[in-house]
Amino acid sequence: MFPPVRPTTYSELAELEERLDVLCKEREELLLRIETVATLRQEAFMEAFNAVDGHFREIFAGLSDGEGHLQLENPESPLDGGLSLVAHPKGKTVRRLASMSGGEKSLTALSFLFALQRFRPSPFYALDEVDSFLDGVNVERLAALIARQFDVQ
Repeated sequence: MFPPVRPTTYSELAELEERLDVLCKEREELLLRIETVATLRQEAFMEAFNAVDGHFREIFAGLSDGEGHLQLENPESPLDGGLSLVAHPKGKTVRRLASMSGGEKSLTALSFLFALQRFRPSPFYALDEVDSFLDGVNVERLAALIARQFDVQ
């Protein structure tokens, strides 16, 4: 680092003390700004999370006749953890995505995708063979959701 500064006169000492005061005030201001930005960031995240969770619940219920929601891994500090999709299709217990059938995974993933779309629409999506794991009933539900989602009815 730097060697300590040794003032030789009273005026040099006063100047250094003044510079120190300015730096301390600037530091406090920067710390306050950082805290404000962190608070705003967390508020924006939670607003988005709650909106997408609400959309996910609604869409998943419509596609699967079951219940699902989004879950934060660290609710006390949401920006320091991950996000889980909790889904239980009608007549089944709560299941992790990894233990679901291909059709259940598809419906869960599509529910999340469309929940994000409702919150912050993208100009377009390209979906390829999203119905490959779905039976006829679920293909019809998905088609109806897509029609409603994009006002194509």
